[in-house]
Amino acid sequence: MDEAIAASESVLQDQPSFVPAFHTLGRSLLLKGKTDQGIDIFTRAVMIDEKNGSNWKLLANVQYVKTGNLKAAKKKILEGLNHDTTSAELYFELAEIERLLGNLPAAGSYYFQASKYDPTLYAASSGAAYCLFRQGYHMEAENLLKIILQRKKQLDAFIVYGELQLKREKLIEARQLFETAAAVDQTNSEIQSFLNLMQCHMGAPAEGIAKQMALADSNKSNLKILNNLLQSLYLADRWEEAEKYLQQGEIIIKENRKKEKPSYNEEDLYYLEIPAELISDFYFYQGLIYSKTKRQSAAIKAFQNSIKMLPVNLDSYLEIVQLYSQQGDKKQQDRYLKKMLELNPGPYYQ
Repeated sequence: MDEAIAASESVLQDQPSFVPAFHTLGRSLLLKGKTDQGIDIFTRAVMIDEKNGSNWKLLANVQYVKTGNLKAAKKKILEGLNHDTTSAELYFELAEIERLLGNLPAAGSYYFQASKYDPTLYAASSGAAYCLFRQGYHMEAENLLKIILQRKKQLDAFIVYGELQLKREKLIEARQLFETAAAVDQTNSEIQSFLNLMQCHMGAPAEGIAKQMALADSNKSNLKILNNLLQSLYLADRWEEAEKYLQQGEIIIKENRKKEKPSYNEEDLYYLEIPAELISDFYFYQGLIYSKTKRQSAAIKAFQNSIKMLPVNLDSYLEIVQLYSQQGDKKQQDRYLKKMLELNPGPYYQ
């Protein structure tokens, strides 16, 4: 690392405007924990070439490392897009931040922009497909996923397509997609949790749940795996175990709210963040479990929390509408149904 810093500084002495040297120097300083110096380096890079999207992305990244504030990083990315309006990497970064914050319609729009300016950025296309899927535009999501997978065996596309087919109750197709994803990445615990979930859907709940519990217990901070376990327990009517893992989920969310500031990780900058969609889904499964165990007021509160975290969690709207219908509260039923329709849901929810 010290050699990279020395080499970059030497280059900049001879070529004070050589932007790649600023990038190498800034990243090296970040990896050594010298965040303030990194901010200074990337600020200088922006001043030299404000139309370079990479400069703005790196400046936003380092400011996130310093503050842990996603909204501040978002503001810096937007500032960069004022200068470089066709930067695929800035649009992709903005989409990732919006998704973490729970703004799926905005995230979807930015993913599409990223893939427009870089058609080979398949992670952006997969992200766009996921946003379409969650908003009920299943056919549009499927068409996009098919295009991606015709061009590349993209891991996220297999997973999103599997989730989509599972939502449609096309269980054989869903399992095949998760199996293909597992073949692409054999060490991915989240993919394995989907395969365990498929066992619960397809007639082997005891075995699937046993595997899910072992996976959740060895990945105690992974809310995606926990959500899949909660869904498995819900399908099998195993309420006592569900209560235990609901408590674990609450702990994960509580610990996330008081997380430490991040260190610099180029491969996964936002590793400390739990996407809002996962917290929302946790509250959704909490609501389902409470509803099935005759705790309707607690269920409604859980679904409300789900919507608060992810305003387009349309499944939570449907569950609240059903609960208020059961209680004969037509005013609240109509209120939530109206709010849901105002979100412009896709055909699946109409």
